[in-house]
Amino acid sequence: MAICKLCTLEKALIGKSHIIPDFLYKHSGLYDELHRIRLFSVQEMIDGKKPSLPQSGVYEGKILCAECDNKRIGDNLEQYAKKAIYGGGQLPMNECPECENFINEEKDTFAICKNLSYSKYKLFLLSILWRASISSKSFFKRINIGEHEEIIRKMIFENDPKKFDEYPIFVFSSALDDDFTPDIILEPAQSVDDNGMLTCYFVIGGFIYIFKVGRFLGDKVRLRKQTITEENKITILTLKTGETMSFIKKYVGL
Repeated sequence: MAICKLCTLEKALIGKSHIIPDFLYKHSGLYDELHRIRLFSVQEMIDGKKPSLPQSGVYEGKILCAECDNKRIGDNLEQYAKKAIYGGGQLPMNECPECENFINEEKDTFAICKNLSYSKYKLFLLSILWRASISSKSFFKRINIGEHEEIIRKMIFENDPKKFDEYPIFVFSSALDDDFTPDIILEPAQSVDDNGMLTCYFVIGGFIYIFKVGRFLGDKVRLRKQTITEENKITILTLKTGETMSFIKKYVGL
């Protein structure tokens, strides 16, 4: 018996909790022929080094009870995200995403997805950030959100995504960047932006997730157009050829 990190109750804890959900490996093509995934640090990729190859995704034991891992996060958040992003199951009409691609005058490509559950999808992504921050695994050593761990814990436990400008998340796709391989997971990292706001990034299967940790300090009008909002809508920006690594280096200060 020990204290569960999410419900904070003394319970029997399970021996294996994935920090990054297993379905993101399977459905993003991240497993190789031996059912392994490729994990890189940013510096390893820049230096051209070979990645490590664990037998499955990165996980940690004795941090969550079965109810929190399997139900509060698994059934409530992960199953929704899995169906919404990759299909494979029925969803209510108002929670079934509809995405349309656009190109603006500057030739930027982006997709606008509607009917994406603001609460479930936002909390799903925040659960990855939270688990990475509480994890003791070396792969997540650069993620430490401090006092925000408790705030996000309550958000997940209470199913409270807060307002769109609180802990907003930006999603970018590298699908059009021929210079970047999508079948990897980069070691997540964090930095402080020009407004002094803690910013964390994760690169998983061709997508880059940027977390602004706290209440957003920049342009709220622009933010509403770029992050997931209470209107159940999100804009996913697509990076052009050669932009992905420059984008990543910017956020890690290289």
